[in-house]
Amino acid sequence: MATSSDLDTLIQLEEDEEEDFELTQRRIEAERAAREEEAFKRNTLHLDIPQLPDGKTHHLFISHSNDPPEEEAWAEELVNTMERDFGLKCLWPKRDFTPGHDVGALIQTGIMSSMKVVFVLSPASMESRWCEYERNFAFGISVESKENLIIPVMLSQCNFPGILKTLNYIDVPAGEDYAFKIRRCFDEDTRTFEYLVPEMMKHWKNDNGSKNGTVVKIVGERNVKSICREPAWSFRDLDKHQRYQLRQLGSKMEKRLRARLRAYSIERVFETNILIDYKSRKCQPNLDVTYYDLQPCMKYLCDIIDGPREAGETVPDRGEEGGTRNTGKRYILSLIERNYDFLFGDSVDTSVVDRHPTAHKHKCICEMLEKHVRQMSEEQI
Repeated sequence: MATSSDLDTLIQLEEDEEEDFELTQRRIEAERAAREEEAFKRNTLHLDIPQLPDGKTHHLFISHSNDPPEEEAWAEELVNTMERDFGLKCLWPKRDFTPGHDVGALIQTGIMSSMKVVFVLSPASMESRWCEYERNFAFGISVESKENLIIPVMLSQCNFPGILKTLNYIDVPAGEDYAFKIRRCFDEDTRTFEYLVPEMMKHWKNDNGSKNGTVVKIVGERNVKSICREPAWSFRDLDKHQRYQLRQLGSKMEKRLRARLRAYSIERVFETNILIDYKSRKCQPNLDVTYYDLQPCMKYLCDIIDGPREAGETVPDRGEEGGTRNTGKRYILSLIERNYDFLFGDSVDTSVVDRHPTAHKHKCICEMLEKHVRQMSEEQI
């Protein structure tokens, strides 16, 4: 029969175990916080670290086979690289899964709380039941959310399962920069102009707010190490990630590159607030990048298009397809397309009304369009 002394000892042991578990949990959290802080400090490519949306605790869930040991070691190094060099928070089952919990539940929670899932593909992972479980669950979440969460990374040659055959994969044996490509998957569009000009907001923001029409020039430099016959140029002010994006925008032919840059700029100017032009001065290539926040001008033109209203009269929905906003957008994009070179130069007339802040007190977009938009609106009445 257990004595009171035995019961006291048992209770003390249980309390000690609970205290040890809490200390262990606090230590794990402290180590994780230290890793995250180090990752932010050592973001070697100086890329923006994607913000974690509500409900997400990690950028990447890493799925791989633990056998052979070489594959597990490769996955561990991948985790270290993504956290140290890119600042991405990884959920690595071997390190981050809580012991004693149901593995299936941990996998589901881990994938649902991660922005992307990296599948390390190899013959071993194709045979792994847990890897198959992770693939199927991630695919189901992708279908349900209508957003692809899957990043296939082929570590060694293998036959892909059906759900991955339609996806482009990162080929490690071919020498592809797999870590950099994984980081690129977080960009909604890998050619987003926000990343083309380093520290651009330092140039375009001041105490008075944004200065529309401010141009930043990036001068190309001859690449003396080029092995091709034709002159090669580089833009030193762009980092590795930015140079890669620039290469996606067009071919090496100057005319095609310029046309692509312009078309792409115009198509996305309402999202990026950036217009980019390629120019060659004395056989030296340059990028001219101008900042232009079109929202104030858009609002002013929409007010003109809507026209004066009687008291209590309903204002049309500016967000509807074919509505006021789309009309104003067409006016603005048409003006930009017709006057692309003009907007980058110094020949824009001085503003008379000084309605919106612009560089050198030039006319803003809505001031250039106001007369035409009023005339068109009156004709439609």
